[in-house]
Amino acid sequence: MDGQIAVKAMQGFLHKQHEATSREMGVKEVLYLSSDADLSTDESRPNIFESTNHYEFKKGQPQFDIFTQEESPALFNGNMVTYGEAVGHLVEDNYLGKFFGGADIRMDVPGAQTITLDMSGTFRLKLAAS
Repeated sequence: MDGQIAVKAMQGFLHKQHEATSREMGVKEVLYLSSDADLSTDESRPNIFESTNHYEFKKGQPQFDIFTQEESPALFNGNMVTYGEAVGHLVEDNYLGKFFGGADIRMDVPGAQTITLDMSGTFRLKLAAS
């Protein structure tokens, strides 16, 4: 990771139940990497941070359905691949930008379709003096 910026971030969750089932799958801290060596202060030339993660779940393991907002046991083994991208720049002691993310969820069942989730939004990180 020489010459690039690395950011460790705690994964956000919708609420405690979503957090509990996600942590059981191994969702915790996420590493975002940028090929840039310094934080940009130029809005027209922002930094781009990317993260890709892979998680597995087993039949019977608690899972959280974001559509029904309910927990239930997984009916099948499967996996989830997540992708995140944060694009931003520094303004004084704030890092501002946009977030794009997604997930592909696959069940280990013949003929099963991949479930794809996409999300986006804005963020503001207040940087602390070191």
